[in-house]
Amino acid sequence: MNKNLRILILEDSASDADLIEFELMEAGFAFTPRRAINEKQFLCALEEFPPDLILSDYDLPQYNGAMTLAGGASDCVLKDHLDRLVPAVHEVIKMRSET
Repeated sequence: MNKNLRILILEDSASDADLIEFELMEAGFAFTPRRAINEKQFLCALEEFPPDLILSDYDLPQYNGAMTLAGGASDCVLKDHLDRLVPAVHEVIKMRSET
């Protein structure tokens, strides 16, 4: 991967966020992560850290990741299927480069 991706991770579990980052590093992605744990941080990060990619927990205590899906997400990978994460990120990058 040549481009350093800006990845916004909406995740309230530090260990889950770390696991996501580990999976992406192991796959060889160059990226700068920013983590948000609630709606306020997420909305602020969208303004201050325009992401190339958003990885969102689907169900947070005070915020629903389904809103991200409704906002035009390209794919959905559940946490218990992280084996799909790397292929999904590759596909999103490919789709963006074709537009």
